[in-house]
Amino acid sequence: MNIVFQDMQEHVLCFGDDIIIFSKDMHTHTAHVAQAIEDLTQVNLILNPDKCHFAQKAVYLLGFCVLAERVTLDRRKVANIATWPVPQTGKDIQRFLGVVNYFREHIPNISSITAALDGFRHAGNITHLWTTAHSNAFVTLQEILKRAPLVRYPDLRHPFSVATDASNVGIGAVLYQVINGETHHIAFMARVLSKSERNYSTTKRELLAIVYALDKFHKYLWGNHFTLYTDHRALTYLHTQRVANPMMINWLDLLLQYNFDIIHLPGLDNILPDQLSRLFPSGKELEEGIESNIVTRAIDVQNAEDDLQDMIQPPEEERQHILEQQHLFGHFGANAMVQALHSNGIHWPNINKEAADTVKKCTECQKFNIVKKDTTHLDLYMHSSQQTTGQ
Repeated sequence: MNIVFQDMQEHVLCFGDDIIIFSKDMHTHTAHVAQAIEDLTQVNLILNPDKCHFAQKAVYLLGFCVLAERVTLDRRKVANIATWPVPQTGKDIQRFLGVVNYFREHIPNISSITAALDGFRHAGNITHLWTTAHSNAFVTLQEILKRAPLVRYPDLRHPFSVATDASNVGIGAVLYQVINGETHHIAFMARVLSKSERNYSTTKRELLAIVYALDKFHKYLWGNHFTLYTDHRALTYLHTQRVANPMMINWLDLLLQYNFDIIHLPGLDNILPDQLSRLFPSGKELEEGIESNIVTRAIDVQNAEDDLQDMIQPPEEERQHILEQQHLFGHFGANAMVQALHSNGIHWPNINKEAADTVKKCTECQKFNIVKKDTTHLDLYMHSSQQTTGQ
């Protein structure tokens, strides 16, 4: 069929015996339809009028609804998923996940959500193995498909944005554009971390999420300037880093091939669909049953040392400003400030001393003796209130 329409490839697509003709306006569409009918007539192919639909604003094809500016799921197909009975066997799981995976590009973090069910694909009767975690995954997939976000076509006249996120067990990202104040989602990606990747430091996992996202969205981002959003503050200093970790060096070399600005945005829920940053399984499930013995404590110490090595050092001229900003969040003591910065993947030599010096310079903290107590004004206020109430 493609041979028949080889001169109309910019306006005609074929899949099996389905022929889709698309145009910018009704005038050109009329001409395109006439030309397509003429081409079919030339090779003695006859159309069935009962199966032809003309001048449509939406086309339902292969489980999707294709509109002028976006693609969404065919709600008629999704309805089948919404009423799907609870699986009883491995075969039921295979059928259910087969349908779900067909729409995977519209489901953020699908690999993380289906992880609980994947192990049942080749099982027999699973009713005695079915737990609350499996029920939650099953219902979550049904609910997501009901409210699956619209995926739009990219508009090359507008810049792209990428937002990434990482948890203890998975990474995810979304590619989108903001056009006339409206967010247009272009694509999603997500995957579960391997066993070794789960041992990465926070900074390393967040960096992995960025590298993986740029690889997946390469065809949209390569050669175009874009904005990268992360909720991990340390990564905003990527362009100024000297990194000792060989793997991270390779990643940074890859990132520097792209033209982008990186912006720290606390709480990515403002950009990412709710599912993207919330539907990773809890890391607590991975930790259940692990005893706190000498071996695991030794591993924890080693991981803590590795975390410091993987953390990013901001330029010296910005360090004092960072400490002051962190302190003003709640007039925290030095230890609390350093812990907060470490949680954001930021560290540098003598950070503890410089944090203590920052607290000492704060006149408000001197009044409450924060330097010695390493508390906050709120802590002292609550303590004072409790004493007053007890009198």
